[in-house]
Amino acid sequence: MEQLNIATDVTLDVTDKNEGDIIKRFTEEYELDDVLRDFLSAGKKNYSCECRIKITGRYAELKHLIWRYGVWEDGVWHKGEWKDGVWKDGEWKDGTWYYGTWENGIWKDGEWRDGIWLNGTWETGRWINGVWHNGIWEYGTWEDGIWLNGTWEDGIWEYGRWEDGVWEYGRWEDGVWLDGKWRGGVWLNGEWEGGIWEGSMWENGV
Repeated sequence: MEQLNIATDVTLDVTDKNEGDIIKRFTEEYELDDVLRDFLSAGKKNYSCECRIKITGRYAELKHLIWRYGVWEDGVWHKGEWKDGVWKDGEWKDGTWYYGTWENGIWKDGEWRDGIWLNGTWETGRWINGVWHNGIWEYGTWEDGIWLNGTWEDGIWEYGRWEDGVWEYGRWEDGVWLDGKWRGGVWLNGEWEGGIWEGSMWENGV
């Protein structure tokens, strides 16, 4: 009778100090899924995180990741929770960002709860609060926060303060617009203080 592989869940505290031993152990003993492989090969320093790994026979999968703090230098982040730290570059596919500083990179999807965004490309997701300095917003929902500069291509702006930048298209529900260029979309409500209005639909506001 063929023996069935029994799945085992293990939780590891991974830091820059023990990362080498963990990489050696898992690459020698198991076949890694893409999520675990990309995490272990990413550039990281001065960090601490919790990895929940499912092991079935000789196959290891990263089921959940909790990043406590540290510097992410480059690589692919698939999913998990980011509590705090500095993101220098790379590709974020999905997950929840609680706080920290994003310097550059590509945000594919997920939920941003608070923090400082310096530059990069936001493809889609939900922004709950924080400060956006510059970059390209392709699509998504902005709940609240401060937009300092950059290009907004499309999406839903629920509330917040817009200081400068270019708005290409989307739906503005409420908030304060200080300066910048509005090219198209729907303005539902809010306060307009200055800037260039190139035309679209204005429903209400000051």
